Amino acid sequence: MIQQQRQRIEQAVTEMIDDMDKNHLRKIQVDMHRCAAKCCEDSDASVETVQRCVERCSKPFNRAQNYVHHELGEFQDRLQRCVMQCNDDIKVKMSPSPSEDEVAKHTDQFERCAVKCVDKHVGLLPTMMKTMKSVLAKGPEHIPQMQNLVFVYCLFGIPSGWHRRTTSEMHSCAVRCCDDTRKQPRMDNVQSCIDECATPLLKAQDYMQHELGQFQVRLQRCVMQCNDDVRSLIPNNTNEADMARFRNQFERCTIQCVDKHIDIIPNMMRAMKSVLSSGPNAMRHA
Repeated sequence: MIQQQRQRIEQAVTEMIDDMDKNHLRKIQVDMHRCAAKCCEDSDASVETVQRCVERCSKPFNRAQNYVHHELGEFQDRLQRCVMQCNDDIKVKMSPSPSEDEVAKHTDQFERCAVKCVDKHVGLLPTMMKTMKSVLAKGPEHIPQMQNLVFVYCLFGIPSGWHRRTTSEMHSCAVRCCDDTRKQPRMDNVQSCIDECATPLLKAQDYMQHELGQFQVRLQRCVMQCNDDVRSLIPNNTNEADMARFRNQFERCTIQCVDKHIDIIPNMMRAMKSVLSSGPNAMRHA
């Protein structure tokens, strides 16, 4: 019975979320992606300017999404408290060593109480949904900010050149996913579509991060080798003058490492651009 009630509440909440997504959130999401695509299309803008522009575009949708998540979280908390109260009430009635019949009786009482909780909270959903729709319909600027939710967005790579075009294409693709008013797909299908749109960009970002990480590792190994080589030359009881000489050797070696790796950067960038221009399937790393 408990499993049936869980499925019942999950279905009711899922239907509400789908309705909220199709009629409110998706429209805001379309505007966000269109706005972000325009940011990325500005070839004269700097990386920081584009990023700030994209972040501004995201604020209305993030605010709306935070609000919906907060309200659903509050709803789930109230339902859980109701069920926990049922559990506490039954525990008080049970004897220290209950018989099987007593356990069965109290289990039945708990389940009936839990069903009442579900009935009550399912009954609250229409009013809750009406309130949420009213808030969302007023526009993102009227949505209260929820301080207890934190959404972390990881931004990889540098959105310039090919990468910026790919970012723009991702947002344009996502707009088409969200703007499918003819088919009215379910929210999970829309999200799958958006995820697919993001795949080329994510692969590019992952590839760039890996290559830059490998570059840093090689530079660090070179500097560490300088450190090991110099330390092997330092005898015991070295005076200050000799230590200064060894430090100078280490610094010269480190500068050589940096110079060497700076010289590598143009070739590395050409190789990365070649891979990126070949498309996501060409992006492989260990």
